[in-house]
Amino acid sequence: MSSSIKASPPGQFRNGVFERNDVAAIGHLGTAWEVIACPAHSWNKIKFANGVFVAVGSGNGGDLNDIMISTDNGDSWQTKTPADKQFFDVAYGNGTWVTVGEWASCAISTDNGATWVGQSMGVGTTHYHGLVFDESSGLFIAIASNGYPSQIRTSPDGITWTARSTQNDVEWWSIDAMNGRIAAVGYQSQFACISDDGVNFYNGTEHNNNNWRDIANDGSQFVKVGNSGGQRIFHSPDGHNWTAASSHNVSGGFHGVTYANGIWMACGTALQTSPDGDIWTTQTYPAVGNRYKIAYGNGVWIGVGTDAQALRSTA
Repeated sequence: MSSSIKASPPGQFRNGVFERNDVAAIGHLGTAWEVIACPAHSWNKIKFANGVFVAVGSGNGGDLNDIMISTDNGDSWQTKTPADKQFFDVAYGNGTWVTVGEWASCAISTDNGATWVGQSMGVGTTHYHGLVFDESSGLFIAIASNGYPSQIRTSPDGITWTARSTQNDVEWWSIDAMNGRIAAVGYQSQFACISDDGVNFYNGTEHNNNNWRDIANDGSQFVKVGNSGGQRIFHSPDGHNWTAASSHNVSGGFHGVTYANGIWMACGTALQTSPDGDIWTTQTYPAVGNRYKIAYGNGVWIGVGTDAQALRSTA
């Protein structure tokens, strides 16, 4: 089942603040943003691949329509109902879209997001918050916030999942892969969870403790962001050794980080950009709620977050 929504006319300014219901926000260099309409949900992650933006979210009480897709750069959205579950992350690989979420639930699409089929990853009490497709191993790798020691599942297709073990009981939140190196970060973790083959996972070098919410890479380094502590952005060439960013604004917390089009972008209660992952500049965008994740494709940035609010930028 699916439904669609078209972008509606602009909202209104009230007491100097731009207000909209059911909105999303759009950007190119991420310096000029507009608010666009999207289905009413709290959207956790968004990815772009194969010409499609796909976002996954959390409805009220496990509401339906926890996947939305756009094939026209956010001008319109279609919602999908593969299962009555909340999804936390999404990835694309081997011609397949895969989502993961609460109660070991997942969904797959083999027709570029048009239709989705609900799946089970195994242990029904485990909540999977992070997902990545590792090109080196050809595996989807999901990591969970509970279920120690089997907090990792790997799959070649999103259907058959194999349990993998972590060395520590950590609330893992995000995972990424770069040139065969896989790294995951989590809540109050002092180290990353590392793998070089997608099968065996071990602890990285201890570093600054924080509530790390997301990790991304640009092909030569990882960058992770958090929502607490004095230093909330770190970068690393290998996932082991981490260095605090030289300059970034810590007045707000970060929930997502993305690299695309030659730019790093960190989002949360604030939006900051960087050319190198080390020096960060605060950007201005419409007064909406938290942005949990931003994706880039077809010349536009689209950010999603709380209260059915998203942003878009083409400048």
